[in-house]
Amino acid sequence: MSKPMLTEGAIGPILYRMSIPMMLGIVAILVFNFVDAYYISLLGTDYLAAVSFTFPATFAVMSLILGLGVGNSTLIAVELGAGRTEQAKQFATYSIAACVMIVFSASLLGIICIDPLFSLLGAKESVRALIQDYMHIWYMGVVLLAFPMISNSAMRATGDTRTPSLIMGMSALINGILDPFLIFGIGPFPRLEMQGAALSSAISWCIAAVVAVRALNGKSMLILTRPQWEVVRSCWRRLVTIAMPIVGSNLLNPLALGVITAMVAQFGEAAVAATGVGMRLEQIVIISAMGLSACIPPFVGQNRGARKFHRIGDAMKLSFQFLMTWQCALALIIFVGAPGIAALFSQAEETKSIIQMYLMTLPLSYGFLAWVMIGSALFNGLHSPGKGLLLNASRLFLFYIPFAYLGSELKGVEGLFIGCALANVTAGVLAWAWTRATHKALV
Repeated sequence: MSKPMLTEGAIGPILYRMSIPMMLGIVAILVFNFVDAYYISLLGTDYLAAVSFTFPATFAVMSLILGLGVGNSTLIAVELGAGRTEQAKQFATYSIAACVMIVFSASLLGIICIDPLFSLLGAKESVRALIQDYMHIWYMGVVLLAFPMISNSAMRATGDTRTPSLIMGMSALINGILDPFLIFGIGPFPRLEMQGAALSSAISWCIAAVVAVRALNGKSMLILTRPQWEVVRSCWRRLVTIAMPIVGSNLLNPLALGVITAMVAQFGEAAVAATGVGMRLEQIVIISAMGLSACIPPFVGQNRGARKFHRIGDAMKLSFQFLMTWQCALALIIFVGAPGIAALFSQAEETKSIIQMYLMTLPLSYGFLAWVMIGSALFNGLHSPGKGLLLNASRLFLFYIPFAYLGSELKGVEGLFIGCALANVTAGVLAWAWTRATHKALV
């Protein structure tokens, strides 16, 4: 078991060392997901619209796994910071089984709800048939993703973000290589189209599962002896207690995206296809915030366990300053390059126009969105996930959806995008004020 490494030394280099591998791993996954969308777009607008409709549902399951992983990582980090390595190993081991069972149950529910859910989101019948092809395989395969995601979260709790990032990158590379062969039927492979895109993901997750569990065991973080039921039950109870508010907070995002998708659907399939491209690109643009927010809970957890609260405040200040500067710079680059980016994904003028509109509006607010993500990560690391849930819920239901609705009523799709951007700004200011007040209360 790795020793705690986050309670000593300069904070900036520690966060840099942790977040860069994490960002690279996430970039690899998101880029190849973007490649998925690109290959599928070559099949036609209906296909691109279909995979765009699936985004809220797939994001929901991913958010469930990520929430469980953050809870697991936070608990392990606190135990390591307090010097309780045996308890940390128990969480690393028994969380995997709990998460696999939870994700399996969610997948079964998802399969049952495919048609009614996407009917509710506004997908027409021909598009729903394509969604069925994709989601049946995706739901069956995503259970495998729980193994590497939870194993990786345990390794991140020790300060090791390099190994999880390599595993994530490997999985994404395999997915990207398999995509064209299985989607278009190149060489000896059958032409599976939407099913091929989902199958390539499932295969990559299976390989990642084997590698991640072996890596976790290689770090002596797994208990391979017969477990005691009382210990297992105690670990599961603590995991559920801290992870459920985090999961709830994460699930609010796909719920809100589902509502936004339904709003966009009233403007036609081209609008849905374009917005789906924008949502996927958004994940790449805010990669720095995603990387830092994944590293903040273990950093905060270890320093909370060691009662070094001043380091937590310094980490928050550095993160806020960096992310606002970085996201503003990226927003300007995307604003200038929006026409060229839009042309990569569609030749249809209406779709290109809406993609360009999205890219010239939403990224201007991503610095504030990053503040919300860092604020939630701080609360999770402090074992106050309810505050993170409340912050995210406020952003989505007090600002994001109402502002988007008002914007769409006043100015159509463009107004909807402007409303979403203004909601990010408002929520970001709230996150900044709340995190400052929280740190003052600690010290």
